[in-house]
Parts: sequence; C-alpha cells; structure tokens
Amino acid sequence: MTYQKLLAELVSRKALIVHFSRPGKGDEGKNAVLFPQDMINAIDLCDTGKTELCCSVIWPGHVETFGDIGIVLKPRTTEAITMICTTDGGTSVDPATGRRVGAGVPFSDQAVEDTFANPTSYNEWNIDDADTIALFVCRRNARPEVAALQDITKLDGYDPIMGTEPFVGNRLVPLSEVITAFPSLPIFAIEGGQVVDCISGEVCSPYA
Repeated sequence: MTYQKLLAELVSRKALIVHFSRPGKGDEGKNAVLFPQDMINAIDLCDTGKTELCCSVIWPGHVETFGDIGIVLKPRTTEAITMICTTDGGTSVDPATGRRVGAGVPFSDQAVEDTFANPTSYNEWNIDDADTIALFVCRRNARPEVAALQDITKLDGYDPIMGTEPFVGNRLVPLSEVITAFPSLPIFAIEGGQVVDCISGEVCSPYA
C-alpha cells in the first residue's frame, strides 16, 4: 500500500489516528506526566521520529479509545507505522532496543484492511514519525477527563491519618483550557457520522 493510498483509505473511512492522554495514572505516582504536558511531550517525540506512540484508529461507529482527549497524527510515511493490531496490542518498550513490542503485525495492505474489517477494541497502531495536525475529543460538548494532581484533604471522608500528600486522580478540563494549551491546533470530534470541528461545527477531512 502506497502512502497516498493509505491517506485515501483514512479519508474514505473518515478515520483518525489518535494518541490519547490517558487518565487513571495513579499507579505512576509522582512519575506521572499530566495533561497537558503529556500531550506536549508526545507531539515532540513523534516529531523527532525516534519514539513510537501507541495510537487508536477511530471512525464514526467505532470510537474505542484510551482516554477522552488526544492528538491526531498524520504519519509522514507508511514506514512510520511500525505495528498494527486490531485490539489492544499490549505493547511495551523493549529495554534492549528501545522499540515497542506486542501483539501486532507490520504495516501491510492486509493489516490496514483488518483494522476496519475486524475491529475488536482499540485498534492499536504504533507510530514513530508523524505530524500532529489536530486535537481530538471524544465528546464535542463535554469536558474531557484527564489525569491530574488532587488535594487529598478535599476528598469526601478525608481523615488526617491519610496525610496531606497530593495524589494523582482525574479532573475535567474545560475547552477554554484546551485551546489555551494548544492554540495552533484545531479540535475535532466525531458527531453525526462525521469528523467535525468542535468550534465551528463544520465537517472536516483532516487527511485530504
């Protein structure tokens, strides 16, 4: 499959390749990189072409994601798509090579076809060289949920025995904050069977 054929396939499917800001980072503790820095880092990493990002391929009728907000990526070549899986590939970084390994297959015509013919859940694609062309939110008129530091003393049922150390929980982000953090990027959602601009409501075709 040529690069132009890949883009045409994405356009015809109204599909997007999105790397999401994952909520539920409490397991990472103080090492958690929170919104919006996690997405800023992801943009920089993918721009260098040196680090793979786990992405979900989504389209109207199939929006299975790792979070509520993410960056829409446009691979620069077909070689930038290093692995494709029709479900959650369970990928992890091999410390020996620095590359991701998991239950995926190399890029091919068949792998792309299977993404749309046999979607199971997240349709994980791993990409290491791409332009960030937009943001994506799962619900146009709702605030996305992201990982965030929380004040433990504000919890219902707080007891001083719990201490005062902040913890990583989740919060809802207003669209105004998203726009401030990423002023140069449009924000897309899937609504009414189309990819739409969250501000104008106009139908978009990002890969055209």
